[in-house]
Formats: sequence, C-alpha cells, structure tokens
Amino acid sequence: AKMASDFEKPDKVHTLFPNEIAEKMWPLPIGDLFGCGSKTAEKLIRVGIRTIGEASHTDPHFLRGLLGDAAGTYIYQAANGKSDSPVSDEARDVKSVSNEYTTTEDITEKNWKTDGLKMLDYLTTKVSGRLAKQGLYAETIGVSVKTDDFKRHSIQTKCPDPVQSKEEIYPFARRLFEEILCGKDGMFQEGKSVRLIAVVASSLSDG
Repeated sequence: AKMASDFEKPDKVHTLFPNEIAEKMWPLPIGDLFGCGSKTAEKLIRVGIRTIGEASHTDPHFLRGLLGDAAGTYIYQAANGKSDSPVSDEARDVKSVSNEYTTTEDITEKNWKTDGLKMLDYLTTKVSGRLAKQGLYAETIGVSVKTDDFKRHSIQTKCPDPVQSKEEIYPFARRLFEEILCGKDGMFQEGKSVRLIAVVASSLSDG
C-alpha cells in the first residue's frame, strides 16, 4: 500500500497486485523501496544494485552477507513484494501526521521558489486537513528531503503554541526548508538537488 501510494501524486488511486510488481515497482530506484533507509541504499548502490528489480534478482545469501540477516532478508522479500507482517484491525493513537511528495523533476536552487514552494503549499494543506479531520494540533513541525544521492535529511522545530491550520503550519515549514536547502550549509550549497520533500506534524494533542 505504501509503495503504491507513492507512484504518482496527488489524489490518484493505484493498484499493486502481484502480477504488477515487475512493471510498476522493479524499475524504481532502490532508495524508493519502503523500509530501505539511506545507509542501506548506499551499500546496495556501491555493489551495483541500483533498482528494486536488481535487488529482487540478487541472491538473498549475498544480501544477508552485505546487510546482515534481518536487513538482507527484508530487502529481498520486500523487493519481491512479499511480507509476513500481520494486519491489525485495532486503531492506534496517532503520533504524527505527515505527507510527502516525490518530484517528477528534481528541485534545485533555480526552481525552488517556483516548483518547490508549490509542493510546500500542497503538503501543508494536506497535513493541516488531516489534523483538522482528526481534531488534532501539533506542537512540533518538521520537514524532510531526499537528495539525488538517496540520502534523507530532516529538521524540526517546536512551535510556541499548538498549530493546526495551514496558515499556522506553512511559515514554520518554509523556514525549515529554507534552512535545510538554502542555508549556508544547505543541500543546494553543496550542489545537491532534491527528489522528495515531506512535512511532518508531531507532538500531537487536542489543543
């Protein structure tokens, strides 16, 4: 479900049946595999495993030797669309509300204030809407980016008062993005581009 939801956004319905895995999932970069962190992706890329499909066809013994038993087994199983995780019908307390956007064209310093800010507007609208729907307020706002080298970077800030509306969330999120991307030590200053951005609301309460 997580993989299918990331195929194309916003607000479109997707399927990922077993017979669609090869066509829809295998061509994606290995860093896009749900549960594959940036450090794991780096190790795989270093040995030439750049796509989910390549991981799915790699000897699982090799993957376990490279990543350890648990991680190697997970990557092989997940890349082949297999999981034995139980599905629970019990509701859990929500600890955070987030939305992310995978870009069709990398975000750089040149198009951040056009394309990037449009995505930020969309994300803060979605996060705000989900908070309002659940009657929740956030005391912490965070942002996250995935750069073109598959590394994920995050930063967050505590709000003086709990926030819920887009008008309250947007200024915090924009300031954090400006810091992590455009600041003196930001991603753009290092010559990197961004392929995914996310906004996260956490430390939730009823306000």
